[in-house]
This record gives sequence, C-alpha cells and structure tokens, in this order.
Amino acid sequence: MPRVGIVGGFDVANFGDLMFPYLAEHELGSRLGDVELVRYGYRELAGGDWIYPVRSLGRLRDDVDELDLVLVGGGQIVRLDPGVAEGYLPEDPSLHHPTAFWMLPSLLAAAAGVPLAYNAPGVSDISDEWARPLARAALEAADVLAVRDVDSAERVRAVWPDAEIAVVPDTAFGIRALVPHAPSEAQRAFLDACGVSPPYLVVQPTPDLMPFGDRLAPALRRAADEGLAILALPAGPVHRDGSAPPPPGVHVAVPREWPDPLLLSELVARSEAVVAQSFHLTAVAAACGVPAHMPASWPGFKWAALEPLRDVHAWPREGTAPIELRTGRGAPAPDVEELAARVSAHWDAVAGLVRAGARPR
Repeated sequence: MPRVGIVGGFDVANFGDLMFPYLAEHELGSRLGDVELVRYGYRELAGGDWIYPVRSLGRLRDDVDELDLVLVGGGQIVRLDPGVAEGYLPEDPSLHHPTAFWMLPSLLAAAAGVPLAYNAPGVSDISDEWARPLARAALEAADVLAVRDVDSAERVRAVWPDAEIAVVPDTAFGIRALVPHAPSEAQRAFLDACGVSPPYLVVQPTPDLMPFGDRLAPALRRAADEGLAILALPAGPVHRDGSAPPPPGVHVAVPREWPDPLLLSELVARSEAVVAQSFHLTAVAAACGVPAHMPASWPGFKWAALEPLRDVHAWPREGTAPIELRTGRGAPAPDVEELAARVSAHWDAVAGLVRAGARPR
C-alpha cells in the first residue's frame, strides 16, 4: 500500500486546511487503490482528540524514508511571513516557522530520493535575500510543482525564473466527489439540532463581514421573508470566525458545535446561497452550483481568482448601497467544471509519481 505524507495546517480549526487531506486521500485512492495518508502539522494530535491523527513535522525527518510521496499543501503555506494564524507556532522548537511547512519537507524528500509534489498551495512573497537559495533548492526538488494561481506562479519565478510551474485551481474545486448524493443522516441531525429546515442560506459569522452588516441586513431579511432559514457556519474558528453577531434585525440559527469539514461541505453544497469572506466556503459553494456572495477582493489577493466565476457575486467594498443576494442552487457552471477537470489532471500527475517510484512494503 503506498504511503503518502501530506504537510499543511491540519492541526487548526480552519475549514480549507482541514479539507485538503480528505481530498488527497479520495483522489489518490481512486487512482491507486488503498493509500495510507500520513498527515503532518505543527502539533501532534491523536485521532480521538481531533478529526484525524496528525504527526508533528519534527517526525518527518525520521519517517521520510518510509514514504512513497511527500505532498506539500494546499493552503497559503509557501511563505516567509509568520502571520499564518494568531499564536500558531510549532510545538517542536527545532522547526522554523513558517518554512517548516514547505522548505523542510521539500529538502528532506530531495535528500531521501522520495517523489515530491506541491499540491496547489498559495505562495506569498519569498524573495527575501536570506531565503532565496534555500527557497530555490526547495522548489527545484519538486517533481510536480503546482500552485493555485498566476500570482503564486509569479512569486515562484521571482526566485527561480526558469521554473516549470503548473497553475492548478485549489483542490477544493473537486469537492463534489465528497458530497453524498442524498442528504446524509449527519446533515439531517445537524439541521434538526439547529432548528433549521431546508431551504436555508449560509452566512459566515466572521468579523470581516461586520462592516457590511447594514448593507446585508435588508437582503437577509428579504430572504427570510421568502422562506429561507439563515444558518451561521464558521469557516475558521482559529481566525475568530464565529464571534461576530448577525446583521441588525436578522434572525440567524447558530450551531452549538462546529461541524466537521465533510459535514460543513455538505451543508454548503445543499444551501440556496452562501454569504462569506472565506475563500473555501466560497469555492465549495461555486463548485456545487450554489450562488456565493463576498466582498470584492483587494488587488493581488487570493479571492480575486474567485470573482470571474459565474456563481460568485462580489459586492463593492465602498459605498452604502444595499447588497443584493441571488438565491437558488442549480447545476454547477461550466467554468467550475473546467476547474474541476484541471484539478483532476493534477491528481493524475501526482498519482503517476507514486506509480513510477513506489517501493514494495
């Protein structure tokens, strides 16, 4: 059975980061048969205490010889700045923050002769003079060097001008494979506990949306008048998501517990609209044909890649005009079908590395 190590922020309560291993396990398993996926993050977490077991990245140096593939990402983890999440640091003091997420696994895989793939992470600026030689060595180690947008590719080329880079959409655009065809019992039980009956609309209770509360409130009240329940679903409690009050005069159902990532995906996929700042709540909604509404992206930020999609509706950050919401789930748009096809081709390439180099156990 192939053994795959995947590195990322899998030890924090953030929807997108927690989804990446589920997606990787499904996609590689569908191509290779049974796969043992070993998740690495900053903290050692047991499966009984967390949604799945996570190993400290400090153990990767001892484990790497037993792996058939090292997978880096996704998420915005190729970076030099320490601002990943407030208070989020490695438990192992020998790990450098934040390069342990990408330089360390890359260089260890290269030294061990283990295939290495970058799983469409986002790339922040990595052009600091002290880091350039190490960054280039880490990136050159990749057998598949995939990043999730053109801006990330340009930041890689600032360090390695001749790099062969695949620009691959965030792997969350393959989410439909993990959404049950019919509503699951877990979804029914969750909605019942919230006092919500379909149809419903999802709002992310994040402080990032609070400046737009007065503009959003009329549209949300109108949706409620038309028979839509409004369900608050945090995407990233690690980023204080869930702490924001609802817009004025809007009744919102607030869950007692944060749903696990697979259930959260299903809740989004079966909603009639999503209002969010979260990249991954928006991407999952669009991938499933759900109208998604968000503030317009700042220039050069990752959300800009979502705005051209048919089912993503970005409102201006400036002004006082009420925000209009489109509701009504439909078939996924051709543009997200094309993104999902590109994600599938990425997984074909990654699985090919395992087929070419996997060692007998």
